[in-house]
Amino acid sequence: MLGRLAKGEFILSIDSDMELTPNVVAECVAKVESGFDAVIIPEFSVGEGFWAKCRVLEKECYIGDELIEASRLFKREAFEEVNGYDPELEAGEDWDLNQRIRKAGYRIGRINALIKHHEGGLSLWKTIRKKCQYGKTLEKYKRKHPNEAKQQLRFIRPAFVKNWRKLVRDPIHAFGMLFMKTCEFAAGWLGALAKEDHRL
Repeated sequence: MLGRLAKGEFILSIDSDMELTPNVVAECVAKVESGFDAVIIPEFSVGEGFWAKCRVLEKECYIGDELIEASRLFKREAFEEVNGYDPELEAGEDWDLNQRIRKAGYRIGRINALIKHHEGGLSLWKTIRKKCQYGKTLEKYKRKHPNEAKQQLRFIRPAFVKNWRKLVRDPIHAFGMLFMKTCEFAAGWLGALAKEDHRL
């Protein structure tokens, strides 16, 4: 749907709670003009309250992590060649498109300018419910990309190990982040089990 509605040479996909910082578009265009077909735009979070600050710390760890970051700007021809986002995926659709772009032989670059993700007043219960829903739908993504999914859906992600110094410098929010990830991981498994029970 997105590709059919877009009229321009490039397609940029962002969520309703995201904000482009001033240099994003210019850097994306320059990256494509230098020979790349898709562009990863790193993301940082802002929000209010303890859990939002835990998410901020988590997102800082993901900057530069090829397992987690996914392309957001595409040359139209590359986007259409791989048929854009998979409408059957309710979770992992950005990872899926990034994998298909890469496997089709297109070049993926990244820029330094950031997308600001507004978390608002994030609550633990809200993120648990969200991950439970994702757990019901991620199986489709895992079937399409089993090797990548094993890495991306780990409980302890390599990004946390790589950025251990960052976590040590903020132990309170690091502990909160790990507790939140534990709850999310459990919620994802519960969602997957609920989906499996429903099929039976």
